[in-house]
Amino acid sequence: MAFVSVVTGGRGRKRDEAGISIKYSQSGSVQCYVGVDIRDKQRFIYVELDEDSRKIRLMPTNNERGAKMSGTSGGTFSLSKKFGEMIIPSGEKKAFIRLEKNGDGWWYGELKLVNND
Repeated sequence: MAFVSVVTGGRGRKRDEAGISIKYSQSGSVQCYVGVDIRDKQRFIYVELDEDSRKIRLMPTNNERGAKMSGTSGGTFSLSKKFGEMIIPSGEKKAFIRLEKNGDGWWYGELKLVNND
């Protein structure tokens, strides 16, 4: 007899890759989540877009000029609805962007900008 796992994921499941999850909240605002590996025990995060090169970059910080993250391990923060409209395809409720850490301390990812007009 052999045991076979019946767990298929769910709450608390860790992603295999670092990234930012973006979703619409019930109020229509945009909520973002980064994992503990990206948050790095910081309270705030900078988020910058370069539409021309189709890149996003994030850097955790203790500077209050960044977006304030809530949560104790990973961090949840809000961004503008316009950001969500650029990233989340029409008819979808969420998106995920894989990020990689660069030597300059920023986390970079490729944007798949959508046209939701």
